[in-house]
Amino acid sequence: MQFLASKFRSQPVAQPTGAELVDKYCDRATHATLIEDRRAAVLGLKGLAHEYKLDVGIKGMSVLLDILKQDIMDSEITKAVLEALTILCSPEDSDEKEETETKNKEKDDLSIQFTEILIKDPKNVTTLLQALEGNDFYVRYFTIQLLNALMNNKPNQLQTCILTSPMGVSRLIDLLDDKREIIRNEGLLLLISLSRSNAEIQKIIAFENAFEKLLSIILQEGVTDGGIVVQDCLQLTHNLLRYNVSNQNLFRESSCIQVLPKLLVSRVQGPKNTLREISLIDPENEWTDQKIINATLILGLIRILVVPNNPNTTVNQNVMFQCKIMDILIDLAFCPRIPNKLKCQAFYAIADIIRGNTTNQDSFAKHVIRSGEVIDPTSPVITSPRRTRSQSKFDLAPPPLPILLILVQIILTPSKNDEFSIRAAAAYTFQCYVNNNPDGQLALLTTLMPPPEDNPNDEINDKPQTPGTIILSSLLEWNTTRKDPYKTWFAAVLLSHILMKNEQCKLMALKLNLYEYDEQISLLHKCMYSYITATKENVDVRVLIGFLCLIAVWLYDCPKAVSEFLKEDAHISILIEEIIQSSDIDIAVQGLAAFLFGICYEFNDGSEPSFSREKIQPIVLNRIGADVFISRFERLKESEYIEKVSPYLQIIAKDVTSKDNLPNLYFDYSFIELFKSAYGTIAMLKNKIEELEKKITTLNKESEEKDKKYEELVKDLKQKSEMISSLEKKLLDQNVQSSNNIQELENNLKTKQDHINQQKNNQRSQQIESENYSSNLQLIELTNKNNELIKQLEKQKLQYKELEQEQDDLLVCLAEHDLEIKKLKLKLIDYGEKDIIIDDDDSDDDENNEEQNNNDENNEQNNNDENNEEQNTNNISEINQESNKIGKCNV
Repeated sequence: MQFLASKFRSQPVAQPTGAELVDKYCDRATHATLIEDRRAAVLGLKGLAHEYKLDVGIKGMSVLLDILKQDIMDSEITKAVLEALTILCSPEDSDEKEETETKNKEKDDLSIQFTEILIKDPKNVTTLLQALEGNDFYVRYFTIQLLNALMNNKPNQLQTCILTSPMGVSRLIDLLDDKREIIRNEGLLLLISLSRSNAEIQKIIAFENAFEKLLSIILQEGVTDGGIVVQDCLQLTHNLLRYNVSNQNLFRESSCIQVLPKLLVSRVQGPKNTLREISLIDPENEWTDQKIINATLILGLIRILVVPNNPNTTVNQNVMFQCKIMDILIDLAFCPRIPNKLKCQAFYAIADIIRGNTTNQDSFAKHVIRSGEVIDPTSPVITSPRRTRSQSKFDLAPPPLPILLILVQIILTPSKNDEFSIRAAAAYTFQCYVNNNPDGQLALLTTLMPPPEDNPNDEINDKPQTPGTIILSSLLEWNTTRKDPYKTWFAAVLLSHILMKNEQCKLMALKLNLYEYDEQISLLHKCMYSYITATKENVDVRVLIGFLCLIAVWLYDCPKAVSEFLKEDAHISILIEEIIQSSDIDIAVQGLAAFLFGICYEFNDGSEPSFSREKIQPIVLNRIGADVFISRFERLKESEYIEKVSPYLQIIAKDVTSKDNLPNLYFDYSFIELFKSAYGTIAMLKNKIEELEKKITTLNKESEEKDKKYEELVKDLKQKSEMISSLEKKLLDQNVQSSNNIQELENNLKTKQDHINQQKNNQRSQQIESENYSSNLQLIELTNKNNELIKQLEKQKLQYKELEQEQDDLLVCLAEHDLEIKKLKLKLIDYGEKDIIIDDDDSDDDENNEEQNNNDENNEQNNNDENNEEQNTNNISEINQESNKIGKCNV
């Protein structure tokens, strides 16, 4: 027997493979009638899921889902199924260093494929949500874990399945009421993932009283002193409110805004292990990293409710003003003990609350900063007053100062740690204060004016400062702050916002004169002079950009400011040199120079004749070049300067350059908006100038052609006038000749009549008859000649009338041509030609004189013709009378 046993032991027993085990467990789970057998099969599949993930997923996924639907009331088997499905749908975190990235990707692809199989049927997700109805800890926990895994792999598909599932979101919201912190916290994470990018789910969550539950959890967990749970609640609230107007309305209507001041407190340990609430600016506060994050998220929540260009912003601003949230924010922003990150967010929150709201802006301006406590003497927030020698620097508290003055000091005075982010946030607050606030702009502009001559404070060494004097000194004393170019840059930004979109302030600023070397110089010319000087001394480019942006904002849409700027010829010359310079110049400076030059053209009213539009056009075409001019704009528009501008003057740590330890902040976003809005208008300058040039050339060609036609017409007119004069001479000669002939005939007739009378008595009747016959013949001949002369005279009259008609037609043509030439000259003057002279009176006088001379000549000729005709008729009548007498004598 031992021999046989040894024989059998020597044969190895075949171990089943992983695929065989999976098939075995799947078959058992499918056909087992006892729940214990199915539970054992599920546990076996769960144990194989890590090592044989592909086999278990392909063969066991459907089996596990069927068991979940069948035995969902059994917590043990449900927990095992959920664990197995979570393993299949979760990517594996391998600890082996030798595993390649390709294998990791394949495993990740498996989890995504199994997720697709599970989500393909929405009923499976509905079954998972039904599992949350139970109160078993592990069932709820692993259900949330599985839903989180599905959400990470296929978020959009899972969101769709949850929306189609009845009461799906409601079951998830119920997790917030679970008293077990782990379930509640995991539910928070799932809701954060679900609400991140789906507005419908955001609305459903909000209308399930999510805001009240979240705020209640925050208050229970200790508000800013709470842990990661408070952070998750605030993050979920952000997701529900950001870009969702209906949820913002619900948040306000649920009186949740009134709860926000209760969140901006701190809880410290009191006597007898009790907690008491203190202000965030209390010296007892200890600022941990988690507390800073929680407080920052609360301030971010305030900013979401008052984001610009939102229909609910104005209403939310008014509600926050009533809740006195701004007072708490002002304390946070101006307290030196608050961490810099939180102070920045406080400034941004204040800015959004007062932006475009006159009531909040006025309330902000009325605040004063009071402090009865020790102030950091290195802090720029408040300047300590004078002390006597017996007093220490901590004995005397600073007096209350206007908040705008302190705000400007923070922006323009570098702090000990040189925090640019705080200065930028304060500058954004200043911008929001003057936004759509013309009264505030005007009030700040008046602080730029120098004090009157009889000011009693002139003799005091430590003269009182105003926001305007600090801005002006920081702007014009650029040479003393080379290590801090942002002092000049911020001063230029602040002054540009005081002037922006306010023509009254721009005109008042033009009247502001400064004294330099006992001479007056306007602020505008002083800024341009400072810019010219700075370019020669190779200062930081931010200083140059600040000056150019300030001048561009000042001149934009203000023709009087443009006219004042153009009074100095050197200004245009400097701009032209920088535009055409091909090297050793920053593209931002070059682009801004072209932008400023375009503003000088676009808003030029022509009051400065040396640089009118007509004079600037040839400069762009000939000296600069239209293509070069436009290329400067395009280079600046496509540069990193424009692309990286933050809308809220935010400075991120990664934006700080290592070369000079300065942030990459070159432009104000408001100026970029102005630049982009004016880009199209000024860029069209090239097309306008080219069109005008084409029109001028075409008009010149047309005028040349019309001049040629005019010359031809004048030549034709001269020729025809010469022909008329020659014809008139011929006609006069013919008339003279005819009159001479008639006179000769009359003389001959008289001599013959005298001869007849002398021989009347001496001759016989026969002789008389013969003579009478011959005289009659002569009379007939004379009569015929006279008729021929009359006919010739009539022909000459007809010719003269025809010539006179032609002359009138030519005069009409000449007058029309003169009118056409006058119109062309007027068009040339409209297109910019100044050398054209129109003498309307002279041309009219010449025409009238010429017409009068012609009329006089015509009248004289007509009178001569009439006299000749009358003389001819008289001669004919006399000849007839003589012939009658001769006939009577013959009888």
